[in-house]
Amino acid sequence: MWFNILLVFLLVFSFPIVGPLNSAYLALFLALWKVVSKKRLNRVIYLFRNKYIKLLMVSSFLMVCLSAIWTKWMGANDMELTRAMFSMLVGVILSVIIISALDFKEFTTDFAEKLLVDVFVVQGLISIGSFTVPAIKDIVHHFQFDDSAPADDYYFFIRGMAMSGRLYFELAATCGLITFVQFKRIMGMQKVSYMEYIKLFLVIICGFFAGRTSMIGIVFGVGYVILYKGESKRKLRLFSKLGLTLLACVLMVVAILPASVISLITDTLAPWLFDLIIKYNETGSTEDSASFNALNEMYEYVQITDEEWVIGSGHYIDKEYGGYYKSVDGGYIRQLLYWGTIGSFFAYIYGLLYFIKPIRLCRNRNDKLYIFLILIYTFFVHYKGELAVTSRFYHVPVIMLMLPYVLKRVKRVRSKNGTDRHSYSVG
Repeated sequence: MWFNILLVFLLVFSFPIVGPLNSAYLALFLALWKVVSKKRLNRVIYLFRNKYIKLLMVSSFLMVCLSAIWTKWMGANDMELTRAMFSMLVGVILSVIIISALDFKEFTTDFAEKLLVDVFVVQGLISIGSFTVPAIKDIVHHFQFDDSAPADDYYFFIRGMAMSGRLYFELAATCGLITFVQFKRIMGMQKVSYMEYIKLFLVIICGFFAGRTSMIGIVFGVGYVILYKGESKRKLRLFSKLGLTLLACVLMVVAILPASVISLITDTLAPWLFDLIIKYNETGSTEDSASFNALNEMYEYVQITDEEWVIGSGHYIDKEYGGYYKSVDGGYIRQLLYWGTIGSFFAYIYGLLYFIKPIRLCRNRNDKLYIFLILIYTFFVHYKGELAVTSRFYHVPVIMLMLPYVLKRVKRVRSKNGTDRHSYSVG
């Protein structure tokens, strides 16, 4: 179990280790060693032959080619989007090899979801330790990229606590996804221990230190519970236990943490996290929320030429001043500015390919709802930043979540915790 967590942790968070060595490639090395030593090459071959995986690999390769041709055609010579699409292709390949190396009897939905939740629980514990103990934070900073320190300073030293190659938007969005996944897991269990609620809060806390975007995952999780086809008693039990666990966690925090840390949470972290809600409650408007308005203004005031609306500019970054082209980071605007409406159409078709086949093959209503809400969540959060098309960090967990739905189904079984799950053949 711990080997599984280590391998997926190294893959998902892709943090620097020494020099050019990235944790994802350390995961690849360990996975290849496991595949060879345990004679699991048949698993690797089986997964690479899967139509879903082949579709993702081929489409990723085509997007690499298309983006390279596009920027050359436009005379921009900006290869950043091409590099991002190549990273997506690498993400698919790494995911297949590392999944093949995991220890499991059957690669089930329950197995993949539990493993991802546990990985983010570990990251949540690291974030809490980094926030409360300066010595841990110093160690964690050694496993972050050099550009994390200025952003950490800018956000009052309450962000950038994770051992991760992505510390802000992409990490926050992925924490939101895994928060939603844990809501789904709890809802599907017949008997739920309080440990599962504690895990939920640890994933939420991990997201808090990454960004406010993560809270959208809570909204989608609650929405899934409301729309879930099942007993109302189960839903009421979930919310009541959720409330009791929250109360217990708050009391424990007050009892354990020093006054200085509690003051930092109440005076800095909480107002920053709930800025939008606080401003709306105080003024009846969101206009005083600087972050929310800055995002909307990017969409409202960015200057887009007629040519850019149709075929874009071929620019993804601003080579003269640095940062994003025209200083906007909204996902839909960035795609539009790069290759216009025409190119964006192909880009979003590519983003949809991660979900179409799993939804089509699903027979269970609640599973269809679950996958559909992940799709909506992905494209909803894409409004804030580039996520639905180019984020390997986000899509690696998505591949792990979707893969059980497209593998050959063998049988339906009942797990020890009472969760309905499906057993799938992986070669």
